[in-house]
Amino acid sequence: EVVSGKDPQRVEALGARLVELNRRVQDLSLQVQAAVPGYNQLVDAVVSADQVTTLLRRNEALAQVLLGDTASALFVVRPGTISVRLLDVTEADAARAVAGLRAGLAPGADGSIPRFDLEASHRLYASLLGPADAEVRGAKHLITVPTGPLLSLPFAVLVAEAPPAGAGYASVQWLGRRSAVSLVPSVRSFVDLRAVARASTAPEPFLGFGDFIPYSPASVARADVRLSRDCLAEPGRVTAYRNTLQGLGELPLPGQEVKAVARTFGAGPGSLVLKKDFTEPRVEGSKLDRYRVLYFATHALLPAEFDCQPEASLVTSLSDPPRAGEDGLIDTTEVLKLDLDADLVVLSACNTAG
Repeated sequence: EVVSGKDPQRVEALGARLVELNRRVQDLSLQVQAAVPGYNQLVDAVVSADQVTTLLRRNEALAQVLLGDTASALFVVRPGTISVRLLDVTEADAARAVAGLRAGLAPGADGSIPRFDLEASHRLYASLLGPADAEVRGAKHLITVPTGPLLSLPFAVLVAEAPPAGAGYASVQWLGRRSAVSLVPSVRSFVDLRAVARASTAPEPFLGFGDFIPYSPASVARADVRLSRDCLAEPGRVTAYRNTLQGLGELPLPGQEVKAVARTFGAGPGSLVLKKDFTEPRVEGSKLDRYRVLYFATHALLPAEFDCQPEASLVTSLSDPPRAGEDGLIDTTEVLKLDLDADLVVLSACNTAG
């Protein structure tokens, strides 16, 4: 549409419309990435094998598993070498195996801890990484690039050697015991991160957040909850969303967890922000770039679980009363605005692998 510069009101209206459309595109992009975890791998720029091999250190290996409908492929990169193997496993096979293993990581309705299927874990290891076991075994640091359902299972819980009959967990050869295991969403992201990575120069060792105070109906009603445009058009969805927020219960032992980690890093009492102090304004107002390790022990919400919230979010306590613009959620856009200089940021949540 061509608009004359002599019609400033029309130009202003179109400018506002463009801003709204760009916001909508951003919201939809975030929802696509949440619904299809492999999306970034489809749109990332291709990198050469040389770019990867030159960035790997002597005791490192990068393993990429590409799942397909009828077969899959495993790429293993070591400094100076790359190998490719076809795998006799499909995406559907992997989805079933992951679902079964995740069931062994979730407490039952009565709070009991189910038995983790060690044999099934070893079978999945054998089908995915077994064909390159010798190469993977030699790496002290294994960088994994999974796809599809494998993104929701930490590779560290794979059993790298067949467990003896009746073996206890302490005697099992977990992959995470044999190698330090990292996950990157794509090979491109590994190259980009490794190329720009530098050690933190922050003066303080640790800052931990956690033990949020669950929301009450009154606090949610007063919060400035930011919802997607589609959601606001349907009052029933807004009510369901608020009810879900109110249903977020306390996490087990988050305060003790954060305190124990703080002691490990030799951090003092001032390094803990818990309970009513753990609010959105407190996080955003802290000088986070002063800390080498940041730790969040709280709920994390995914767009697929809360369709009124288009971005993944961290849950905090609400100020009393909530401040203007405060909804108790630190979403992806807000995270990107934080000024950090950390070597490590930890999210400890119920479904972090999601």
